[in-house]
Amino acid sequence: MSARLFAILLFAAMCFVPPATSAETIDPTDLTIQLGQRFEPVIELFEKIKKDFEISNPGSHYPGFAATLTDKKVNNGVPLGVTFGTPLSIELKNGKFSLSFPPGRFCSVSFDESGEVNSLRFNPQDAYTTLADSKKLISELSALLEQAGWKKNPSSGVSEKWLAGRNKVSLYTKTQQDCQERIDQGEPDPACRLVEVQVTRLPQLKAEIQNCGEIDASLPTDSIDAPGSHTGRVAVMAAEEIPRFKPGCPNISARIGTRFGIIVNVIGERKKEIISELVTRVTHPPFEGKGISDEWESPMRTGEPRFAGWIFEHSEELVAGEWTIEIRLGTEMLARQVFYVEVAQ
Repeated sequence: MSARLFAILLFAAMCFVPPATSAETIDPTDLTIQLGQRFEPVIELFEKIKKDFEISNPGSHYPGFAATLTDKKVNNGVPLGVTFGTPLSIELKNGKFSLSFPPGRFCSVSFDESGEVNSLRFNPQDAYTTLADSKKLISELSALLEQAGWKKNPSSGVSEKWLAGRNKVSLYTKTQQDCQERIDQGEPDPACRLVEVQVTRLPQLKAEIQNCGEIDASLPTDSIDAPGSHTGRVAVMAAEEIPRFKPGCPNISARIGTRFGIIVNVIGERKKEIISELVTRVTHPPFEGKGISDEWESPMRTGEPRFAGWIFEHSEELVAGEWTIEIRLGTEMLARQVFYVEVAQ
């Protein structure tokens, strides 16, 4: 394991521990931040807060810390990041939009090798709350993100994911270790949860379509939850399956069981990097009472071609006209293929 990787893992592990200082006794400091900005202003703010805290609290050490590497050649002298040990009010900048979050008890900011901010994680609350209040806060934050132009990913996981360009915000709830024990002892909804916001910058990606059309319908499939589809589930093939295409793309003769789609190769800054935020979107003529598009998360590895497509499983889906399959990353379209569907007699 490299020195940098070890330090990153150590930094991430330590950042999960909220500071011991009471958030109620210290006024929050304002932090305005944008992914991709230089690290120096963040370090300057950290040093100022640390100095002010130790002047105001003689004999006490500031509960936050900066993570650095002893081998400056590995990281070009750039710190790995900082963890603020006193409350912050976060304002997140994203192009022309900005979002202000309530003061919280914990915040960590990490930097990449070039000295740019590439992620931050914070709690936008100053105390543990109930599950009901945590869900309410996540709902309120989601509304703010939507109003600011962010797009919600059709995730079936435990966290909500919002994307705008290369920026991603994840919202989820962290639970104290004794939470379940308190529930078992009769507390119906104990105050043992914190909402956590994680903001990350996604890699620069592009995608190329290598093949398209109808495929052999005998290949095995599995099904996954897909909240953004009209049935709530979609059929998927194993990542290693590369189907054989029939001639005739982009024309499709549809009947129950017909499958069609694309082979797409996502290209990124690193090979074999898993991009879990990719979405397949299929746009089609209206189904009866079902809308004109379906979408679902489609994790892919960079540099490894993958099939993305559609299978006609229900009679109401057999609609002639123009269909499109897109691979998307938030608001950005990476690849798009148009098909012309006719219903087979």
